[in-house]
Amino acid sequence: MRPLKRDPAPSRIAFRAKRLWRSPRFRRVATVYAPLGLLSAGLTWAAFQADWRDLAMAKMEETRANVAAMEEFAIKRIDVSGATAEVEGHVRAVLFDIVGSSSMHADAALIRARVEELGWVETARVRLAPPETLMISVRERTPRAVWRNDGRLMLVDGDGAAITPLNERGERADLPLIAGDGADRAVAEAEAILEEAGALAEAVRGLVRVGERRWDMVFADGPRVMLPAEGPVDAVAYLVIMQGREDVLGRDLAAVDLRLMKRPTLRLSPDAKEALDAARAPKKPGEDA
Repeated sequence: MRPLKRDPAPSRIAFRAKRLWRSPRFRRVATVYAPLGLLSAGLTWAAFQADWRDLAMAKMEETRANVAAMEEFAIKRIDVSGATAEVEGHVRAVLFDIVGSSSMHADAALIRARVEELGWVETARVRLAPPETLMISVRERTPRAVWRNDGRLMLVDGDGAAITPLNERGERADLPLIAGDGADRAVAEAEAILEEAGALAEAVRGLVRVGERRWDMVFADGPRVMLPAEGPVDAVAYLVIMQGREDVLGRDLAAVDLRLMKRPTLRLSPDAKEALDAARAPKKPGEDA
């Protein structure tokens, strides 16, 4: 009787075992996480034994430090989403020391706080994609105005949050200029005023906050328009009507005072006042009437 030949094909169990071992995730669990789990469980048990407690705690700290230093737990890449290229560069710069550090030492709250300190970033979300990628998702602030105060220019959003300083006005000539204490906290009202001004807004150099409660409109070539603290948008609508009927902004005026809507006041420029005073002065005998 001939002896039975051994089947050269691997058994079903061996085949499945080899296939499972090819999985990087399984190998990581089997070679790193499982031994660490067993070691941690053993050290935890030992920590509750009075004689072994100090030794066990010291060994646990040593083991944790050794594990944290393993290359497998190092952060090797930072992915930034929701940001423009410029802001992404700022985010990476502020996290310069993260790449290469251990993911076991990463504090998401502290990392988020560092990112949100950037003026361009309104909010940020941070999460770790094991084992080596730090994911940063940001929402940027939208610049809405240029705020001039104490001789400095600052780009601000709709809530008045400071985004970044500017060297000169021309860097963001597309945005309205607001000035004075408290102007940054009233960006929405300034935008409403300029929207109501319509075509007149093209001649407005900027809006100046007065007493942190009302606005003056400063025109490039015209009088200063003083708006009331209450209902400034309605006052601008009245100014548009006045301009259409009487061309008040084209006259030789120093100011148009609309703080009392029922009694608007026109203030002459020094030259116009001098000419008016001269015209009203009594004529001497022999002078032309």
